Amino acid sequence: MVDDWLLRIARKELGADRLKILVTGGTGFVGSRLAATLAAAGHNVTVCGRNRYRYPALLSGLTCVEADLTDQNAIAELCRDCDLVYHAGARSSPWGTQAEFHAANVVGTQNVVDGCLKHCVPRLVHVSSTAIFFEYTDKLRIADHDPLPARFCCEYAESKAAAETVVQQGFADGLNVITIRARAVFGPGDNALLPRLIEAARQNRLRQIGDGSNTIDMTYVDNLVSALLQAARRGPAGTVCTITNDEPIQLWPLLTSVLQQLQIASSLRRVPKSVAIAAARFLEWQHRLLKRPGEPVMTQYAVGLLSRTQTFDLTAARESLNYQPVVSMQDAVRATLKAIAMKDETNANQSVSLKMFSTGFTSHPAHLAEHGAARGRVIRFHAMFALLEHPTEGLTLFDTGYAPRFFEATRQWPYRLYRWTTPVATCDELSVSAILRRNGIEPGSIRRIILSHFHADHVCGLKDFPQAEVLTSARAWHAVQGKRGFAAVKRAILPDLFPADLPQRLRLIEHFHDPGFGPFESTHDVFGDGSVRMVNLTGHAFGQIGLLVQQANHRSLLAADAAWTSRAIRENLPATWGFRLVAASAKEARASQQKLHELFLRFPIEIIPTHCPEVAARYGFDPEVDRLLQGSHVSTGPAE
Repeated sequence: MVDDWLLRIARKELGADRLKILVTGGTGFVGSRLAATLAAAGHNVTVCGRNRYRYPALLSGLTCVEADLTDQNAIAELCRDCDLVYHAGARSSPWGTQAEFHAANVVGTQNVVDGCLKHCVPRLVHVSSTAIFFEYTDKLRIADHDPLPARFCCEYAESKAAAETVVQQGFADGLNVITIRARAVFGPGDNALLPRLIEAARQNRLRQIGDGSNTIDMTYVDNLVSALLQAARRGPAGTVCTITNDEPIQLWPLLTSVLQQLQIASSLRRVPKSVAIAAARFLEWQHRLLKRPGEPVMTQYAVGLLSRTQTFDLTAARESLNYQPVVSMQDAVRATLKAIAMKDETNANQSVSLKMFSTGFTSHPAHLAEHGAARGRVIRFHAMFALLEHPTEGLTLFDTGYAPRFFEATRQWPYRLYRWTTPVATCDELSVSAILRRNGIEPGSIRRIILSHFHADHVCGLKDFPQAEVLTSARAWHAVQGKRGFAAVKRAILPDLFPADLPQRLRLIEHFHDPGFGPFESTHDVFGDGSVRMVNLTGHAFGQIGLLVQQANHRSLLAADAAWTSRAIRENLPATWGFRLVAASAKEARASQQKLHELFLRFPIEIIPTHCPEVAARYGFDPEVDRLLQGSHVSTGPAE
């Protein structure tokens, strides 16, 4: 939803004519907000980005192109016939290699500049960052023309400074370009700033660094968007402007107030700057040494931002753009917290169909699955997958279950251990691709697969869908990325089940920023219409997700392995030793089960744990599986 005041600025600055506009980075926080505003104002907007599933509601009705900024020909073609190009695309993570930042931020910017020059784009608005000025010292009222540090604080800052050099060379070559430096942008949908700090506080990991007196500038996202709209026509070519809310604040009193308003108990114990920097330096060293995916829990750059004073002079923005922030810090924080705390428990207007199938099973004593179950009783743990059909988004799978490929992946040591501990019964006829064909569906028609997590009994069918996008949480992927040998078996991972091009097809969801539901603080609306919402069920596996699905007459929650039986959820039973043994975090798993128990008590929702015998009985898994296993070559134990 775009505020009326922002639409008025868009119409005033861009005029009444319908413009063709390209927004790179349009699937990110700032880019998606900008693109939604431009489209609401009546313009023909194309967004270019890596992952259209990050902000589906904002991108509804826009033309989305998933293109890599390093693809020179693709970027040049996107610039063709454009009246205006916004370059908001960048790798903006606080962590990464120099090569990764250079490719995305320097080479990518060069390709955008070259595309605009080639096709004579009337104006390019380049989005840069104030990170280029940061050097671990307190600074007040930094001006746009102030000298840059002799040594940059991180690879990201160095790459953004190099990108500005590329832009200035484009200006020298005749390009009409203006650069807007963004500073600490936050607001509804923010993935990087307040949500990270709030989540750290919820986990009791947030510490006040220093004496808490440091003052910083921040920028509400809509104020930045208003400046970007003004930059479409205003300011001479070559201009550089920094944008903030122009209300310097003390960071730690603000965070204390935020946590109080969200009713999050956190002591915010103090840590000296020197200790925090030393700890961050060690964590970075450890992360590099062990070649861990993702980013360290804390970085030196993050410590610096949280402990140093840094404010900016907005003279250039006022004189060149006539920029004045419209939303005050007080109102901006209020709007952000309202979005974070928002719940949407109404039935969605859009529904999907849902069908469930079993791909086989492994058998174990019931007391390993359910606290208090009779000893000596053996139950089947079916490996289920779900088929969802959306009226406009087509067919989606939730997990892919078992397949005979499991036996190939467990021939060698140490992966053979997996087969010994989980004797599997499956066959070709029970693979997800065969089941789909029997139901008149070609595997090639599956558009996407949503993975709850990467355990082998959920991913055996991945290789049967070489064209499908794969959605999952970033934490789930980072927890398994690169793991092999005993480290993989320990986490129930069989690397040979992963397609070679899986990293390229992954669409990772880093943060759930859509309204919560019941006990879930937030969800992620996959299609932007409320029909399919991801929920966080971490614990059994790090980053495990479930799906809240709106059907025509009721809602279901696909709970993956958050619990192994429905009774465990209904009665909130303690986890068995077997469940705790395989859980990535028994503490997080307990919290996820508690949320499912609360959901069961409060809402008429069918909760569907993947391996539950009650679910298998309700949907008739056993008769169909037994029929297909008869006469098939079935392996239920170690290789010969």
